[in-house]
Amino acid sequence: MGSFIVDEDTTLKNFTDTHHAQASFYFTALLKAKEIKVNGKKVSADMPLSVGDTVQYFLTEKQLAKKAFHVVYEDEQVILVEKESGVNSEAVFAALSREQTAYFVHRLDRNTQGLLVFGKTEEDLIQPTVTAFYPFKKIYSKENPCQACALMLGILLSAVKIFDRILFDIGYGAPKDFGEVLVMIVYYSSDILLGVIFYVFSMFVFHRLFRRFSSCK
Repeated sequence: MGSFIVDEDTTLKNFTDTHHAQASFYFTALLKAKEIKVNGKKVSADMPLSVGDTVQYFLTEKQLAKKAFHVVYEDEQVILVEKESGVNSEAVFAALSREQTAYFVHRLDRNTQGLLVFGKTEEDLIQPTVTAFYPFKKIYSKENPCQACALMLGILLSAVKIFDRILFDIGYGAPKDFGEVLVMIVYYSSDILLGVIFYVFSMFVFHRLFRRFSSCK
């Protein structure tokens, strides 16, 4: 059970999203099961909260077992956290702040699963260090080195396939009718699609490898 005292006028949902990561993760389910109490009374819908109100969350063992976030890397300057989809970034920040000093470097949308970076010193001092360390914003962002590598591999594969097909077409000669033109279009499109598929697959593999490497540290 988690018990909190409201320190400013707000709503139950907003308060949950900024104070309790696990409850933020399961907010809808907790309301449906009436497993949230405000001033000792069970509630089943979002409601206004006032300063001094007491909010209690009653999560099941299964809900507690599936963590809303977990730390994948930490050193003397940064904390790298993987957040699940459905969890508010502020709730993750609140959970970390109860254990140690932490500062936001960036945020992720509630419905975005990905890596969050927190600094251990003032945000304006830690930002250049974190950016140089590893510029995580989202798993699928162009600043992510994993994505850059996967994209280059996908482009390279498509380029090789297309070049090979061009050499074949030069030896074969010009298309004789519309049917052969259509076949060529299909073949070249499939080469491009192969690169896209390989890119997505490589992105997934690189991300999984990075997660495993980070957890080993």
